[in-house]
Amino acid sequence: MQKTKKEALIKKLRAAEKRIHELNHEIRNIKPTPLKKRMFVGHWRHFTVRADVLRSSIGEDVAKIVSACDHWVLGKKKEEKSYRTSTEALFGEKTGTIAGQALKPINQKKAEAAGFSPEFLRKWFDKHTAVIGAGTKTYERHRYFPKIRPHMVEFTYKPAYITEITNPNPDTESELAHLYKFMDAHDGWKKLLGQHRDEWDLSLGKKRALEKLRKQEALEEIG
Repeated sequence: MQKTKKEALIKKLRAAEKRIHELNHEIRNIKPTPLKKRMFVGHWRHFTVRADVLRSSIGEDVAKIVSACDHWVLGKKKEEKSYRTSTEALFGEKTGTIAGQALKPINQKKAEAAGFSPEFLRKWFDKHTAVIGAGTKTYERHRYFPKIRPHMVEFTYKPAYITEITNPNPDTESELAHLYKFMDAHDGWKKLLGQHRDEWDLSLGKKRALEKLRKQEALEEIG
């Protein structure tokens, strides 16, 4: 059966995404060289509570939640598109990902470490529970998605520096730049990571691999 243009594009985007991960993995494994002087590389962008919200009766609660669920992304302050990322989100009874930067959910351990009481969690978070099977046993995995409205927070920036540098092969850097350009030109990150992700494009093997990874991560969180 001949593939549709949409199917063909999704296949190319997934191949590009896979190759990007492979190239970044190669670069991460290159032994870094210490710098004599630290180098400015951009700005970390993360969330802070708006001043008017902070002064309100709920300000203290919102500040605690933002601190626990903050999401730091590195990019260039004057280039919005340089902040490439996705965030886990809750859609009804299912979890997925959305393209862009938002407050991140926390697991049970992080909720306890933050000192959030059951009452606090019920008020400020949507709880998602998944049953994870491991052999003959099953475990419940709890994740808490913050109910902080977008108007309560705003972005803030912090300068980012590096003290060591890697020197990847020029061909590797060139291929990586070409792949990023291809993804941006076709809105690839949103198509692959958006909330309306095309599940039909995932093969059975990929689905099983993803499910296995989710189980491993869940069991690590449960401890």
